Amino acid sequence: MVVKSGDESIVRFDRERGRGYAIGAWVLLLIALGNMAVGLDDARAYHRWKNRILAWALSSSVWFGAPAAWAAWKAFQSSRVLSQAFVAIGPDGVKLHLVKWSVAKIQYLPLPEQRFTWEEIQQVHWVGDSCNYWVRGQPYTLTDENSPSPRTVAQLMAERKRVPNEVPALAPSGKKSTRQAQAVKLGASGIALAGGVAAGGFWLYGRVGAPYYTAGFFILLLMGALSFTLFFTAVFLAVVELNHRL
Repeated sequence: MVVKSGDESIVRFDRERGRGYAIGAWVLLLIALGNMAVGLDDARAYHRWKNRILAWALSSSVWFGAPAAWAAWKAFQSSRVLSQAFVAIGPDGVKLHLVKWSVAKIQYLPLPEQRFTWEEIQQVHWVGDSCNYWVRGQPYTLTDENSPSPRTVAQLMAERKRVPNEVPALAPSGKKSTRQAQAVKLGASGIALAGGVAAGGFWLYGRVGAPYYTAGFFILLLMGALSFTLFFTAVFLAVVELNHRL
């Protein structure tokens, strides 16, 4: 999305993308609140408040609702970061407020703002699927992972710089993106862990009342929560990648 402000062209992420994150966050938050409410309903059977709080904290509904609340918070943060990102191309130079996708934190993070004058920018090229330019001999790269519409930025920079810049039609490279590869790994891990939980549940079912039953139950509960988190994160990353490509 390009916004004109006087002699300046401002490239931003499409609003639909940020809204998609926000809508997904609200859905996840409602799921989390619903799970928390079910946990509270289960805890009403206990008369003492200490027992109610303990029962609520150990409720399986709360354990499965916590990952949804965590994912909702991540989606809200990504939506806010994307709404603040831009590349401003004006008569004096370029101002960039870019983002980066953090695999460790599973969200977008803002990068420090950068400003370059046209005298500092030496070359502008469109290579593969990225906008490459040099500032004082140092290369910089804008891609779909860190910049809104790098192809549009390359065109506008080339026009301002008055250099030839052919932007070819993008062809799928066949290589999985970082998010897509991470989603496959997390999804496979979540499914494998869910299989282990199911097998452990059948094994534990025939041993009700055994000394190790309670410990085994809570271990399976933790494994189930982890499996749900991994699988849900994989789905979230897959939706982000699909939305990103659209």
